[in-house]
Amino acid sequence: MTDTWEARVHIPAASPAPLRNAVGHALATATAVRAEISMSWEGPHLRLVGPVDLGGSKAVGALLADIARRLAAADAPTRPGPPLPPPLTPAAQVGTAVRPFPPGDEGRSPAEAGAPALRRLMREQGLDPVTDLAVLIDSGLVGVDGAPTPLRPRVVLDTTEPPTVPYGWLLQSWTYLAADAVHCAVRGTRGRHTLCVTAPPALMPLPRLDLYAALWADALFGTGTLAFVADPLRVRQ
Repeated sequence: MTDTWEARVHIPAASPAPLRNAVGHALATATAVRAEISMSWEGPHLRLVGPVDLGGSKAVGALLADIARRLAAADAPTRPGPPLPPPLTPAAQVGTAVRPFPPGDEGRSPAEAGAPALRRLMREQGLDPVTDLAVLIDSGLVGVDGAPTPLRPRVVLDTTEPPTVPYGWLLQSWTYLAADAVHCAVRGTRGRHTLCVTAPPALMPLPRLDLYAALWADALFGTGTLAFVADPLRVRQ
């Protein structure tokens, strides 16, 4: 999965037909996005997949808001919505490893602490943060400290926030892969922060992803014994 985002949303109170109608109308102006609606006893689940060049999480949040607006107006007389486009299945699934953000660093925010720790981990692996690391902002990838954006970054630091979902909806998962690289992010929910590492299994299998997240957490403490396990973690040999 390269240059692709995917959002999975649970919409408990929606009925299938009005939801399908609302999604069809909303996607008529976002033709590169594909959607799937599945049902469960808890209500419908919406899966959206699209290219990164559509925009970042803000654009996806705006698309979800448009769907919610159309869904709220479903009781008004309207013509049937266009059919959903054929579903787009990403070329590869992704794996995600999560570690709790270590306590004890009260002088810096989690984002401020996570970035230098990731750089340190990369150096332990023999990677150069200037040439191998890109930073993901909502409008795309940028280089580190004003440096040119690497053409093929090996690691991406995701500084974006997940898309905002309408009231009453639940964002079940959010994947935003802007390059064929290991994506690292500091996520916060209700005051608790986690370190998240995501990549396609072909690039880094889940056991190594899990170890990568653990090493990133260890790197937050400064000194450590990283070198002896760094070699098998190199990205794209």
